Amino acid sequence: MNLLLPHLCSNCRHFQRNKFRNPLKLWHRQCMCDKEHAHHKGRCDIKFETSYASNRPEIVYYEKYYQQEVY
Repeated sequence: MNLLLPHLCSNCRHFQRNKFRNPLKLWHRQCMCDKEHAHHKGRCDIKFETSYASNRPEIVYYEKYYQQEVY
């Protein structure tokens, strides 16, 4: 079938794939929503735990406001 053989063993390939996953640790974050809702104006004050560290560039929303943003 002319398939190439892998250069790495199956365990090495598995560990390389796992490097792209978020670590198994939770950080305390604050919702980054800045729209007006009934409970606030400006930035949200809701705090929660997430697998995204505070020094990462991703925007993190509380689940309820994420759903409003997406749908």
